[in-house]
Amino acid sequence: MDLRACLVLVTQFWWGSLTLGKRYDILQNNEISWISEENLTVVVEYSFPESRCCIVHVRKSKGTKIAYNVTKSRYFPIFNCADATRTEQTMLKWFSTNYRGQEYLTRRKTYVCADHLLISSNSSELTNSLRSIPVAEASTRILVLIDSRLEVSSVIFNASIYVNSNVNLLCRNGSYVLSENYLEPRRFKIISRFKELQRKTGIADFQGRAIQASTYYSPPFSFLKSTVNKTIGGVSAAVFVPVQEKEIDGIELNIFMIIAKTLNFTYTIRKPIGRYNHGRKYNDTVWIGGMVGQIVRKEVDLAFSNIWINLDNSQFVNLTKPWTQVFLHFLVPRPKAFTSFWALTRPLSPSVWFVILGALGLKTIYIYAKAKINPLVPKRFRNVVVTFTELLGRMLGTWLPPIAPQVRLQFILWELAGFLIVTIYCSSLAARLTNPDFEQRIDTVRQFIEKKLTWGREITAPHFKEYFDLSDKWAKQMPSRFILEKSSEDRMNRIFQGNYGVIGRIVGDVYYPENSVTNEALEVLRVMRNPVGQFYTGFAVQPWLLEPVNTVMMRLKESGIILYQMVHVVHRRTGTHLREVFIEHDNIDFNKFIDLAINPLGVGFAILIFGLLLATLVFYSEVRAVQGKATFLETLRGIRRRQMSETYVTLRNESM
Repeated sequence: MDLRACLVLVTQFWWGSLTLGKRYDILQNNEISWISEENLTVVVEYSFPESRCCIVHVRKSKGTKIAYNVTKSRYFPIFNCADATRTEQTMLKWFSTNYRGQEYLTRRKTYVCADHLLISSNSSELTNSLRSIPVAEASTRILVLIDSRLEVSSVIFNASIYVNSNVNLLCRNGSYVLSENYLEPRRFKIISRFKELQRKTGIADFQGRAIQASTYYSPPFSFLKSTVNKTIGGVSAAVFVPVQEKEIDGIELNIFMIIAKTLNFTYTIRKPIGRYNHGRKYNDTVWIGGMVGQIVRKEVDLAFSNIWINLDNSQFVNLTKPWTQVFLHFLVPRPKAFTSFWALTRPLSPSVWFVILGALGLKTIYIYAKAKINPLVPKRFRNVVVTFTELLGRMLGTWLPPIAPQVRLQFILWELAGFLIVTIYCSSLAARLTNPDFEQRIDTVRQFIEKKLTWGREITAPHFKEYFDLSDKWAKQMPSRFILEKSSEDRMNRIFQGNYGVIGRIVGDVYYPENSVTNEALEVLRVMRNPVGQFYTGFAVQPWLLEPVNTVMMRLKESGIILYQMVHVVHRRTGTHLREVFIEHDNIDFNKFIDLAINPLGVGFAILIFGLLLATLVFYSEVRAVQGKATFLETLRGIRRRQMSETYVTLRNESM
């Protein structure tokens, strides 16, 4: 014991002696006639198994002081005789000595500790203490110790004041345990052995209790659609009454029916009321409409159908452990095919073309400069145009005049490089020309925004902060691109216009749009690869249903039954068009023959026409240079006569 604790303890004992004449030390060893220290320890262990911490509720006192327990390193109150009876002090001492949890607190209101110990001799004081205990939480465990006899009519036996908490009660005339919180009605039953205080674990038995559930038509989670109006608990409700056998299907509906059979309860499934299937949070304090609103108003006990486990939902209702993860994706227009005027340049990248043109220019300058310096180099290379033309012809292999010895090595290497380039170019030219180019795929939110696409859905706008990370500079622009659709026809028209996206989710390996899309529209859409969001999906339940449903849910997940249901439903109820949105259509199809069009050859024809015009211009300039005073036609006739005379002289010389 440290010095400070010793001083505090001595001062308290001394002050109690002066004011009251004698000291009531909680550490003194007292005996209780109706329960022993050993039995109390057993009761605490059965009531609070694996307890982490416990809150002790004792009689409120203005004279309460704090003493330090050396062995447990805890603080607990000391009472004078005006505050508590000797029995109450003794029970508190026994508890503090034998409690095996990490810590215990006194008279605190907190949700951190689920275990609560109430010690008193007066039932009215216990009723007041219950106000500081979160009895609505199903995980709350309460042990009541009353040093008096209780009548059957006592308010302590009123099960409604404990709401969803689990209660064990010990008094002078017996030991009682409150029935499980999932049974209705709840009653106290007397027990003969302390072991019966321990709560049952494993699969619960609801003993045929009627459960109210809520869902809506949302493939592939639930296919329930047909409803009839009924009055349940004085409230009008749209209850699902399947007209066709195929309506009784869906991944989450099948899971719910398995849980109902396992936990042995009956159920009625109703449809949520209002525009929003899940409802909306209002001012962070109220939930309006939807299935979550039905849980909050306690109209239903359980709700399912694509309920995301997120902060907003968890603030208002209890959410089970997730059974799967859902990814949000957009369906976006497929890249459109087009033929490029520059298709002839496709076999080589722009950087390769730049290197070729640069090498051709440098080679032209080199040969031209060498011809100027070295008189043995043919004089034709002293003309830049002639040099460039001959180098281009040798590279393409279309002109191979005799090579002068002074530039033979350079030209041989140049022709070899040209042969390799032409071979590489021609090897893929045919395939490139007969297959179209495609627009860039839209796979990110940034590309979605840059392509100026819009998106939307019918009836209601989504909760944007759940769909997108609004801190991202591109994602925060998505709400401004939203359009509220007027009808399914409006949606189809926008899709076929080619600038519209459809929000949906991937469940398993299949895409499901939030609103229906025709097969014809799905043919022009593909899945955007990057998800815009991802969530875990579970059930929303009342507090007393949380633990039993979680137990069954985890066993179904571990045994593979949930995975089987997901694969089975998707296989039976999903068409091929929802799978084909994952298949890309902008790849080269080598099994399909395409006629060569004029547009891909545009560059070739442009070069041909440009060369023809350039040759015509050069020819005209040469004719004008020798024309003199004669007309253009007379000059051409003169050139023709000279060519014929030169030909005649050549033939005569050869014959001689």
